[in-house]
Amino acid sequence: MTDKAIPRPECPRGPDEFDIAFGRQLVAYLGGDPSPIEDDWCWRAFGKQYPELLEPALEYFRTAQEGEPAYGIFALACWCDLDVERSLSVIRKVSVGDPARAICGLVDWCWLPLDLGFSAIRQIEVGNPAVANGSHCHGCP
Repeated sequence: MTDKAIPRPECPRGPDEFDIAFGRQLVAYLGGDPSPIEDDWCWRAFGKQYPELLEPALEYFRTAQEGEPAYGIFALACWCDLDVERSLSVIRKVSVGDPARAICGLVDWCWLPLDLGFSAIRQIEVGNPAVANGSHCHGCP
């Protein structure tokens, strides 16, 4: 459950912005205690330290109206052991950013079957699916 007293943090606009400061803001917004987050924080630590926040984090990214929320979902799948096919189904609902690149990440790093990834990329209506389909997935023809 989100803490209504804490403002919703803006979803980062690129992978480099998914940093420690954002992690602390997100944990606080989702109702967790961000004080244990140290300077070497990473997504894997988020998954281990805050397993109860994985579902709320997924919902946060699904409903984001700015930034690159699909990258956040990819990070949850890749480093927090969120189910890959479930992650794909949520990425398909993202309405901003470049979800096709996140789908390529699922294919390249999280063992999403190539055919599922390409099928999803062909259905993407935001971002740049043509670029992702042609050059970013390692399994591309």
